[in-house]
Amino acid sequence: MTTFLEAHRVFSHLYLLSPGPSPISIRDQMLRGRLIVEELNHEKIINKDKDKHLLVVGGGAGGVTAAMFAAMNSIRTTLVEKELECFLVQKRSSRYIHPNQYDWPVDHYTGENDFLNTPLIFRANTAEEVANDWEVQLGMFAKTNDDYCTLMFNTEITNIQVISDTLGNDLSLRVTFNNAEVYNFSAVIWATGAGSEDCQLTRKTIPVYEGIKFWDKDQFVSERCGLTIDNTPRIVISGSGDGALQDFLRCVTRINSAIHIYNQLFDSILVTRRTNVEAVVQSAEDRARRCLIWASTREQEDCIYQELEDTHKYLISDLLDNDSNIYDKLGGLLEVWLKENAKISLVFRRNYFNNYYSLNRFLVLLIAQYLQDRHNRTVLYKKREISSITPEGHRCMRRNSQGTWMPTKERNGTRSCYGKEHTVILKDVNDEITTDELTLTANIIIIRHGVNRDSIHSVLNQHKKRCSEIIKKQHLMPYHWPPHWTYR
Repeated sequence: MTTFLEAHRVFSHLYLLSPGPSPISIRDQMLRGRLIVEELNHEKIINKDKDKHLLVVGGGAGGVTAAMFAAMNSIRTTLVEKELECFLVQKRSSRYIHPNQYDWPVDHYTGENDFLNTPLIFRANTAEEVANDWEVQLGMFAKTNDDYCTLMFNTEITNIQVISDTLGNDLSLRVTFNNAEVYNFSAVIWATGAGSEDCQLTRKTIPVYEGIKFWDKDQFVSERCGLTIDNTPRIVISGSGDGALQDFLRCVTRINSAIHIYNQLFDSILVTRRTNVEAVVQSAEDRARRCLIWASTREQEDCIYQELEDTHKYLISDLLDNDSNIYDKLGGLLEVWLKENAKISLVFRRNYFNNYYSLNRFLVLLIAQYLQDRHNRTVLYKKREISSITPEGHRCMRRNSQGTWMPTKERNGTRSCYGKEHTVILKDVNDEITTDELTLTANIIIIRHGVNRDSIHSVLNQHKKRCSEIIKKQHLMPYHWPPHWTYR
């Protein structure tokens, strides 16, 4: 068995795509999906034989890519999705997604089409539009490849049993569906999503606040972030990963895409500066990523991330000190935000941003330094965390009829506390007796505390330890797959 397959194998013939190892971007999951199928085919675990079928569990981009690529290679494939349609997460979102922008500063980042060479094509657009395009692509593919591609919606897996021969060799998997039907498959690719998002603040296990989820539709790029003209945005964001950084950028620039922000700052006038910035960042990022793969302790990771962030800061200081054009560009970019007298606070537990893409890191640090230098505004609150959120004159959470705590909502479905007053207390993460507290007021609170990737489907519960081992791994993924690469 190849190293790549072994890195994703939970047990005999079952492979974990998502939740899976880092990185977990949409593009990375699509690439993993294709590669797992390619390797399974090469190892003859699945192939064109009638009894070498593949089951893919999960109708997201990674799962659909795997299923389409297998069917395209004449492998009989069944794709099951528990919902009534695929790509449901992205269909609910107005975020801008791009296959390559977070490869910045590698030279292909500007391309708005992917380099994956898979049958599911990823074109940059809002998530909702991308998902609708994917649905059309999948529908057309299923019609023209119905001999090899079977789609089953509103379907879940209830049991998986390994089938062995008399010598104890594992041959296949017997899979039971929620409609009680039972089928045998030569391999199963598990692709049920990156995990559940943590966007709550809890106290003594009781949720006291829940922010808008990453993939939910929001108004962060609308005028005044969707608030009324007499209500100035005062935003607190908790988190230091990509979700937090991305929303910081969207709120202050009202632009939905990091790549569009970057291009607006570094146009043809600053082409020389742009080239230098990209060269320095690419070198620093490459060093850091190679180190992180081998880091075995939190202390080692701290040193790597801190060095990387210091490189970004040095580069930004040099940029601002030696080119007045960048100040003018930043002033124009943030003009609307500054005229509204809006405020934003990004709160995070460490001295640096952690799980990230370099473009988000660079832009947030650049904007934060500009606001500090030119407008005396502190927007980054390091080594802090939210201690409490107190709503003023309203309720943030309520219990539904099943006893589950839910955000309160208006009749039109909007969250009751969006745009309303909250008192937010920040504490020093190193202060056990919380004497060093800071009080903020906010009418928009965004919680981006990452994704819980340890939540394993009940069918895989007995293999939870192995799943956890796979999920904790960090891989250095290729940017693309050469179009003529083949095992055959």
